[in-house]
Amino acid sequence: MAVQHCAKCGAKLKPDARFCPNCGAAVRSSRSSGQRAAERGPRWPLIAIVGGGVLLIAIALALILTGGRGAQTQVASSPTDEPGAGNIPYPSVERVSPEEAHAMAQNGEAIIVDVRDQAAFEAGHAAGALSLPEAELADRLSELPRQQMIITYCT
Repeated sequence: MAVQHCAKCGAKLKPDARFCPNCGAAVRSSRSSGQRAAERGPRWPLIAIVGGGVLLIAIALALILTGGRGAQTQVASSPTDEPGAGNIPYPSVERVSPEEAHAMAQNGEAIIVDVRDQAAFEAGHAAGALSLPEAELADRLSELPRQQMIITYCT
């Protein structure tokens, strides 16, 4: 390695000096940034550990915010006219009879939601039904309990 001298006063410098012992001026390193990085070692283990930690925190927050259930909301988008479906809208949605719905609501297993407009609800509705018009449904989903089955009706 070549002998270094201070750029300010010309004094001889030690190989690992950061300041001139004569005048106190900062010594410019002759090592390149690549050489300094090589001396520190690879960064990928640190990046992998920090990235993995951030990922675990994100997953934990998602589980906490969803109550550990994940996304379980199934919203039907449109009626179907598939053959064999008997032209029943949303054939994949479970159906219950009025008697079953009433019994489930009575024992606390379910809540009955009338999705018709307010005028239709006031004209008559199932006993104990909650009025939640379809037009407002997306904005008011948070009002519905997550622990009970939700039975909707519109006729």
